[in-house]
Amino acid sequence: MLGIQRTSYLLLALLISACGTVEELTFWGQPGDVFELTGEHLKTYGPDREVRKISERGSSLFIERVLTNSGNDIELIIDLPDDSIQQLSELLPIRLRINADGEWVDLDQDNEHQCDTTSFGFLHFQPGCLSLARLQIARQSSLRQYELAAGAFYTDPLGIRPARLSPEQNNQQRGIEVLSASIPLDPDAIRRERAFLDIALGKYEHQKEVTLEEALARQQAFDIHGQVDARFELDRKHHVYKLFRTANITIVGPEGDREVSKRSITVTNRLISGPSLTASSD
Repeated sequence: MLGIQRTSYLLLALLISACGTVEELTFWGQPGDVFELTGEHLKTYGPDREVRKISERGSSLFIERVLTNSGNDIELIIDLPDDSIQQLSELLPIRLRINADGEWVDLDQDNEHQCDTTSFGFLHFQPGCLSLARLQIARQSSLRQYELAAGAFYTDPLGIRPARLSPEQNNQQRGIEVLSASIPLDPDAIRRERAFLDIALGKYEHQKEVTLEEALARQQAFDIHGQVDARFELDRKHHVYKLFRTANITIVGPEGDREVSKRSITVTNRLISGPSLTASSD
């Protein structure tokens, strides 16, 4: 069974979160519909000269239930499967509302975030951070944040600029639409990510306070380049049901040492029961 590692999965919010540029969302699903949300991520990294790299792998499995869908907003519950052995009682279930303007609202927690977001992997251990941690889990698991079409622009947090989505013609026989984009890496995004990690490690492992300015200043000594590739699969009704995203990153240190890394994530949302599934099979 797929599972979730609590802290490492939350850290991924800085590493792999992404969102499409949208004007207004439309919502898929009727009350009673149940979706299976699966995620897999793989990170490999190490010195450029080393053939064998260090690998970190993880996976997640959630269930999403549609409570209401007014057309202007949708209310959902995201939780672990009934037979899951994982323990996330302080974070789940997540009852949320997504508005047409793209806003995600935690319906069971105070959405005013008064917490240190520079150490994101530890959000759910901090007072006032629970709602933000819960919403990040939801956004990482559900693909409802995307409303995409060929020619639209895709914005990635690790990309230096938006990129236009292009259709892949060779998938039409499969009955799906595939949109993809490639974006040059933003080196400052990686520097900021590494700076946040330095702050978190200093605070929680070494009991040493490191300011964001200090951490960012250290990262200026590194030359960083690479590319982000995103690939979305849409069904016949143009709903995004699968995302595959990779980021290839090269970091050159002040002494000339090179580290290469590749981060891959696959997120799939699948309707498994409910009125919409019954209607489509009629």
